[in-house]
This record gives sequence, C-alpha cells and structure tokens, in this order.
Amino acid sequence: MKIRKSNSNDIDNIYNLQIECFSKSDLWYRAIIQQYLDTGFVIENNNNKLIGVLLHGDINACDRGEEFFPLNDEGKDFLNNNLQNEKFNGIVMICIHPEYQNQGLATLLVKKYFDMNKQFKYCLFTRKSNFKAIKLYNKMGYSQIGFIPNKYFFPNEDALFFMKNV
Repeated sequence: MKIRKSNSNDIDNIYNLQIECFSKSDLWYRAIIQQYLDTGFVIENNNNKLIGVLLHGDINACDRGEEFFPLNDEGKDFLNNNLQNEKFNGIVMICIHPEYQNQGLATLLVKKYFDMNKQFKYCLFTRKSNFKAIKLYNKMGYSQIGFIPNKYFFPNEDALFFMKNV
C-alpha cells in the first residue's frame, strides 16, 4: 500500500471510488472533487489501483442559513464565540473501497492528514446514520459537539458536527 498526495490525474478514479462507497444521494460531481485535489491524499494498492481517498479543505461550520445546535460545553463555547462563521479545515470526503474496508486504511489517511496539517482546528460533518464514520472519528480523537438539522438531502437527515483541537 502507498499513500500519496492526490492530483488532477486521480479525478476519474476518485469519482468512481465514491460510487462504490456512497449512496446515490451523496455523490459529488467531478467539478467539486477537483476543488479539493491539491490538498487530498489517496491510497493505492500494490497494483497502483486507487483504493482510498481523503479530501480536505476550508469549510464553514454552517452555511445556507443552517442552524447549529450545541450538545455539550464545547459546543456551547463554539456557538457563543461566533465560530460558526469561521472557516476551519475539515475532512470533506473520506472513502475506502469496500473490499479494503476494516483494515485500518481510513485511520492511516486521517493520521496523514493530521501530520501534514498540524496548525488547523479540525472539524467535519457526517450523516447521523453513518456509524462507520462516527466510530472512526471517535477513535481519531474527534468530539461530537453539535448537530445541524436536515443538512443532508435525499433523504433528509441531520448532520453530526465533530471537532478536534490540536
């Protein structure tokens, strides 16, 4: 296995990988993936086949008029300090090909992300039904500090908001 920075040559492989990993309602257009390629990481197997990806970049805690609901003191501090309008560096996509899941590859990608971006406050969202992601994020030291109702569409679902301070 090899981890490397993603680049523009990876666009089709990442697009196809997300089809293997996500429901139809959560698929991204190539143009959106392209925005994050300069900062992402991919994992290739021994045959140089792309089997995993982590894309990250600046994100707002809330956009499109969404409302953030804190779940604990950390979430209340986040809200009270008006940080919901501040940009954070966050994981925007992480997926591992189904044949390679549960082998620690997502953990390797997240560790690489932390190693390369030590100056950030990290945040991310996930569907409340994405139990695999929630387990990974808790394992990597993220804390759930709030939620955003109906952030996701088709089906409508709340987003859980996680943060990790480094």
